[in-house]
Parts: sequence; structure tokens; C-alpha cells
Amino acid sequence: MDMDSFVDWYLINEITMNPDAFLNTSCFMNMERGGKLKMGPLWDFDIAFSNNTYIGSRYDGFYIKYSSWFARLFKDDDFVSRVKVPEVLLHLVILDLQEDL
Repeated sequence: MDMDSFVDWYLINEITMNPDAFLNTSCFMNMERGGKLKMGPLWDFDIAFSNNTYIGSRYDGFYIKYSSWFARLFKDDDFVSRVKVPEVLLHLVILDLQEDL
């Protein structure tokens, strides 16, 4: 399994609050012959960014984290440590942007 592809896919979909990324629909994985299972390509953001009515106009906290695959991946220390690094960097970027406003 290509852990980095799962980390990147998770972060992008969690940040964009994409309900279609809950792994019920519109989610794809791929694997080249002899290669590792990869998450992606990214797909279907029509109801992302709170542009939906069935889970409310906005949700707080995590959403994709509780889907079946990612709930299991969050029990894996390697996956969690890989998610935390970009998450910290993103937080620093947001803080920097807020200072400029």
C-alpha cells in the first residue's frame, strides 16, 4: 500500500469537507502491475466545501476520518505520524495568512 497517496488523498478530502470521499461513492484506488495500492485519483468535489444539504451546510471536526478505511488507518501509527506532519504545516500556513489579514 502506498501510504503517502492515502495520506495526501485523505488530507485533501478532509480539508475540503468532501462528503463524497466517505468511500461510499466516487472514490478510486489504482495499482500498477506489481506495484502498491494507491489512493486516487482525486474525484468529485461538486458537494465539497459545505456545498450540500444532507449533512448540513457545515460540519466541524473530522468527517472522512470515520469512514471504514480511514478509521482503520488511524489505528496505524505510521499513517497517523504521516498525517500529522502536513497537518502541522497547514496550520502554520493558516496562522501566517491570518497575520497578513
